[in-house]
Amino acid sequence: MAVAARLAAFSALILFFELAFIRYTSAYVRVFGFYQNFVLIATFLGMGVGLMRAKSADTLKWVGVPALVALVGAVYYFSHASIAVPRSPDEYVWGIFTEREGAKQLPLLPVVAALFALCALFFLPLGASLGAQFRRLPALRAARRLVQRARADRASA
Repeated sequence: MAVAARLAAFSALILFFELAFIRYTSAYVRVFGFYQNFVLIATFLGMGVGLMRAKSADTLKWVGVPALVALVGAVYYFSHASIAVPRSPDEYVWGIFTEREGAKQLPLLPVVAALFALCALFFLPLGASLGAQFRRLPALRAARRLVQRARADRASA
């Protein structure tokens, strides 16, 4: 029963941080409010890679805190910068990005790429810990039979 509780706790923690990062990044880096799906995609990427690296959960768990500090630092830095949005007649980003005096000009792509990478990096150890809990559960018999049947069909073909 303890494995199921830890599995539920890691799942809830991932969901909590996913929703918190969606709100936090778009609140402080205003241009990221138009790209909220990037946080969602980064969450699934980090969690998915972490699930694949479940055997390394003990070593990956130390990545979480530095990644969180780096993400919060990047959001703080980008919130004080002026992000240059590409001017295109096909897109309109609501004109909220006025030039600030003394603010450093940053292009949009590096800002989005940095926040995406740091967000994915944060979810890597959470996904690995989730995968480690999945590995402790017994395999489903029905799924095992389907895999065996598929292998037998492939071998006979």
